Amino acid sequence: MLAFAASRPRLALGSLTAICLAAFLLSIPLPRSDGQLLSTDGLGYYCYLPAAVLDHDLDFSTAFRTVRPQGGPLSTARTATGMTPNPWPVGTAVLWLPFFLLAHALAIALNAFGAGIRLDGYGYWHQAFVLAGSIVYGGLALGLAFGVARRVASSASALWATVLLLCAGNLVYYMTAEPSMAHPASAFAVGLFYWSWIRLRGETGLRRPLLLGISLGLIAMVRAQEVLLALVPLAADFVHAAQRQWDGESDAVTTWLRRVLLTAVTAAIVFLPQAAASHVIFGHWWTPPQLFDDLPPGQSFISWSSPHFADALFSAWRGLFSWHPVYALALLGLPPLWRKNRALATAVVVGVLGQAYVIGCWFYWWQGRAFGARTFIGCLPLFAASLAALFDAVAARRALRPRLASGVLLLATLLVAANLLLFLEYRLVLSRSDRPATWHDLGSGRIEFLSR
Repeated sequence: MLAFAASRPRLALGSLTAICLAAFLLSIPLPRSDGQLLSTDGLGYYCYLPAAVLDHDLDFSTAFRTVRPQGGPLSTARTATGMTPNPWPVGTAVLWLPFFLLAHALAIALNAFGAGIRLDGYGYWHQAFVLAGSIVYGGLALGLAFGVARRVASSASALWATVLLLCAGNLVYYMTAEPSMAHPASAFAVGLFYWSWIRLRGETGLRRPLLLGISLGLIAMVRAQEVLLALVPLAADFVHAAQRQWDGESDAVTTWLRRVLLTAVTAAIVFLPQAAASHVIFGHWWTPPQLFDDLPPGQSFISWSSPHFADALFSAWRGLFSWHPVYALALLGLPPLWRKNRALATAVVVGVLGQAYVIGCWFYWWQGRAFGARTFIGCLPLFAASLAALFDAVAARRALRPRLASGVLLLATLLVAANLLLFLEYRLVLSRSDRPATWHDLGSGRIEFLSR
C-alpha cells in the first residue's frame, strides 16, 4: 500500500483530503452548544459572506445577533465609522466565496421543490459548503507543499514529508475539527507563492510574476504577517539577477525590477477587497483589522522587543516544537537542504524565526484556544521541503546504516500516534478550559484523560 501511494503521490494526498472532508461531514449531526458549525474566529471570517453577498453591506450586527445571541464585546462596540467591528481580515472569505455562491444557488433551486433551506446564509447548509471548501483549500495546500518539496527531494520523500506534517502536525485539526479557521486558506496562499517561485523559476513570460503577485495579495488578505515569508524568495531573485548581470547580461537587474513591479501591482490589486473593507468598517485603508481590539489599560497590542519569542517556539502553552515535535524534526533537514537549494534553506530559517518574532511581539502570543502554534501553519511548504531533504539524506545512508530508516519510520509512527492522543485531549478537555496548557498535559496527561 505504501509503494502504491508513493507511485501516485497526488492521489494519496487527495485521498487524505477526502478522509478529512468525510470526518468533518460525519461530525455535522453531532450536538453543538451554540448550534453552529463555525468556531470562535470562524464567525469573523465567515460573516463577510452573508453580509456582502446577501445583505449588500458590511453591517455585522446581524451576524453577531444571529450566531452569537449571548452577545459579547463586538456586539456592542462601534468603530469610528459607526460600524460593528470585525477584527478578522477578509481574505479567507474571498477564497470561500465560490463555495458560498454554490450553496446559495443550490438552496434556491432546492427550495423551489419545497426543501425549506434557510436562505439568510447563517444555517448549516451554507456553512457546510463553505467549510468543505476550506478543507479543499487545505488539500490544495498539501499538493503545493508537495510540489515545493519535490523540487529539492525525491517524489517519495516529498510525499511522506507532506503526509507526516499533516498527520503529526496541527493542520489535520483545522481540516477536520475546526475548518472555519483561516489556516487551510493561509497554507494554500503561502504554498501557491512558493510553488510559483520555485516551480516557475527561469520562465521569462508573465505567468510567474502574475502568480507571485496573486498569491502575495492573498497572503496579505488572509494573514498579513505571513507577507514576511516572501522576503527571502524575492531577495534571492535579485541576487540571481545581479549575478547574471555581473556575468555580462546587461539588463538582468532591470528585468528583475520590472517583474517585481508587476508582482507588487498585481498584489495591490488583489488586496483591494481588504483595503475597501477596512475603509468602510474602520475609516482607513491600510491598517490591518487585527489591530482593532479592546486591550486592558496600559497594555499595547505589539511589543517590538518580542518578549515571548522563545515561548512561541518552546512553551508548553502553545509552543511550536513542544506541541508538535515534527516541526523540530523537519528542521534537522536544513543541512541537506542547504546543499540542494540555499535560497530555500535560508527561507526556512528566516521564515520560521521571523514568524516566531512577530508572534512573540503579540500580546495574545499563545493564540487563544488553539491546537498548538496554529499561526505557523502557513510555513507548511518550508517545513515540507526541509523534512523531505532529511528523508532523502536518510535514504542515501540506508545501505550503510540499515537500521536508520527503520528508526525514522518508528519515530514517525510515534509522532502520529502522540498527535492523535493530543488531538483527542485537546478536543475533549483542553479546548473547554481557559487555563494554560502544562507539560503534564503534553506528557502523561494525554493518556490519563482517557480514563476520566
